[in-house]
Formats: sequence, structure tokens, C-alpha cells
Amino acid sequence: MRRLLIFGLLALALFGACTPLNPPQPSESVDANAIGSALDWDRSPEAVVVRLDTTGSTGDPVYDRNTIPFCTLFGDGHLMWVDPFADPEQVLEDRLSDQAIRDFLEFVIGSGFYSWDPTNGILLPVTQEPDEPSPIIERIAITLFGQTVEQTALSNWPREAFATILDRCQHLSSTPTLFVPTGAWLSAVPGAMRSDVPSLPWDMFAQSFPDLDLTAIPLDSPRWVTGEMARVMWEIVREGRMQITRDGIAYRLIVQVPGLQPAAPAAPAQADSASTGS
Repeated sequence: MRRLLIFGLLALALFGACTPLNPPQPSESVDANAIGSALDWDRSPEAVVVRLDTTGSTGDPVYDRNTIPFCTLFGDGHLMWVDPFADPEQVLEDRLSDQAIRDFLEFVIGSGFYSWDPTNGILLPVTQEPDEPSPIIERIAITLFGQTVEQTALSNWPREAFATILDRCQHLSSTPTLFVPTGAWLSAVPGAMRSDVPSLPWDMFAQSFPDLDLTAIPLDSPRWVTGEMARVMWEIVREGRMQITRDGIAYRLIVQVPGLQPAAPAAPAQADSASTGS
């Protein structure tokens, strides 16, 4: 009950502070700064405080599993986001102060986050076939006081809400650095060769990585890779979703970093906990 009351006060105070309207003043004024100082989140490095990504699928498991959330803020201030202007795709990172985190949370809440009502949103037909693609829908999730609240484009949020909050998230850092994983899960999916995906001959790949058998790391049995191999596999995936071709079969790589990608398996117990960088 206390958490719900706090969320209600946050929504009222911060949304009221951001809106250009002049609503009637309540009999007891709410101090937005005082509420902002009451914001509390899990400060552990694996805790996700804010994440902007999408739900749904394209029907292509390689593309879907390689997808990176647009912007993720962890409890220890670690910020990771996809550079919207980079081609090929790049993931950037930085470390934020508590005050910067608090200011961002106040901005999102002040945008009306807790007032958006999914029950008044758009209803989509349920996909009947499990293998069919499901709609790609924008999503924002916030975890405060141990409670996660998700809002999607199916909620009644304002037209530019997601784009505005994402832009703010992607510009929180003044000193971004390029993210390179120290550890990641690697798997390979065989399939027909595709003309729209860059190719790398098997012999060339095997010459660089003679101990890596792509036929032995299917989706359900990924391999944990670290160091230089993790870096190179990550770059191959990010720089063009390349296929490795052999005898008419194309192997497409999937690289998943624990913590960064929600569907990624947890890192092995003995692995370095810094697989998501700084």
C-alpha cells in the first residue's frame, strides 16, 4: 500500500510539474523535490532500473536473439544504449551518478509514466500459430521500491512519449565509451544461404578459430566465450549479422550478453561478473 501511495504521489507531483496546464491547486501542496529525494532503487550492478526495448518477434530467431535493448540503466549507474546514428550498430556505455539517475527517473515519471493505463489502450488479435511473428511493440519498464511497472505502445501514452524518453536516455552521458563484452554466450543456427546477408567462407573462419565448431553450438547448447573470441564474435554480429557458409549451408551467429539482453542465459558461476563491461 505504501508503494502504491508513493507511486501515486510521484505521478501527481512530477507530471504536474512538467505539464504546461494550470490545474487547480490541492489543499496540501506536494513538494516534487522531496518526492524525488525519496526515490529508491536496487543499486546492485545486475538490477535493471529502467529499460527501453520492444516486445514481440520478427519470426527470425537469430535477429530476435541478437537484438539489443535501446537503452538500459542498471542499479549501480551503469548505462548501456544503442547509438542511434552508428552504422554498423554500436553499443555505448557510461556510469551515471545517483543525481543523474534521480533526474532521469523524475523526467520519466513527470512525463506521466504512472498515469498511462494499459486497460484503455489498443487491443491486438492473439497470434494463433506459435511460430508466427508477433507485433513489435515499444516498451518502457521501471523498477522502483522493488516493484516493476511496464508500459507499452498499446497503453494510452502520448504519441511522442517513447521517442522523447529514449532520446533523453541516449543523451544522459557526456563521456560515452564503446562497449565490448568480456564474456558472452555464442550459438550458431544453420539454414539456407541468404543473398541479403554478408557471407564469410568457412575455411577463413576456421583458420582464425580452429577450435570453434559451429555445428556443436545450436540454440539449446550455446558456448560461453571470453576475451578475444567474445569480442570478435560480437563484432561479427553487430557489423552485419554475417553468415558463415559451407557446402551450401549458412551458419548465422547469435551472441548474447548476460544482463544486457533480457533473454540471455546467466553467466557461468565461475565467469567474470563484468561481462557487461564497466
